[in-house]
Amino acid sequence: MKKVIALPLFLFFKLSSVVLEHPILKTIDGKTLGVNVDSISMIKKYQSNILKMITGQTNKEPNKYRYSFDSKYYTLQELSSHEKTIENSISSAQKKQIRQLISRMKKDVEGFSKEFEQLSKDAKPVMRTLIEESCTKRNRQNSLLLIWAQSNESEDVLYDKHIHTIQTVETFLIDIYNFLSDMVQSCPIALKQFKERTHKFGKIKEIIVDNQVVTKPMQHPFLRFCHQFLDKVHLHDITEKSVKKLYNTFEEQHPHATQ
Repeated sequence: MKKVIALPLFLFFKLSSVVLEHPILKTIDGKTLGVNVDSISMIKKYQSNILKMITGQTNKEPNKYRYSFDSKYYTLQELSSHEKTIENSISSAQKKQIRQLISRMKKDVEGFSKEFEQLSKDAKPVMRTLIEESCTKRNRQNSLLLIWAQSNESEDVLYDKHIHTIQTVETFLIDIYNFLSDMVQSCPIALKQFKERTHKFGKIKEIIVDNQVVTKPMQHPFLRFCHQFLDKVHLHDITEKSVKKLYNTFEEQHPHATQ
């Protein structure tokens, strides 16, 4: 297999989001049963997993999204590029490998989609409207994402029916990523909530690291504990003194964790 030069991701992802304008956005933006700080956090995590799967760039598990083809390992992005170059001369053995890789990629997508699955099902009627607008504005009327939004068939059936190449897998993931960006950027109230929470979390993390308020082994569990309080405090109230007080509460409620 010839060396594949993977193109930068900014060539695949739009540099700016499309502004969605459907009136339904006003009824869901920042709402508990709509797009809020928690759903944006989940969306950001989902988008991060899409990028990791396409580029193969994972810190904790460097080989997680590496795929074996002709006895060598490649990223999804590299295989998609190579697939285009051999499509007119591909062998039967290579076709079989590609089918197997597509099945594995499907499992990988399912793996990081589990916590998002129920949310997408519950919100599908609303998402359908927004997906249609996003795909129209991005000129992606043939997108599998749009087919999913307009279909009552299961994800498994749609995947098997429409995805037969690695290029299609990559395009599908990019379409999902871009739509989610469009939806998030078109919900200014929820996005503001998310940015405020992120700033608060960052300030707490900075305090415990710079001032050694918490020992290194306890930093991660304490930061998880802090999440429940982020929406209840103002940014200016987060000080070394208040973080120490919160850590004392953490120790009282989790005595075994700090031993």
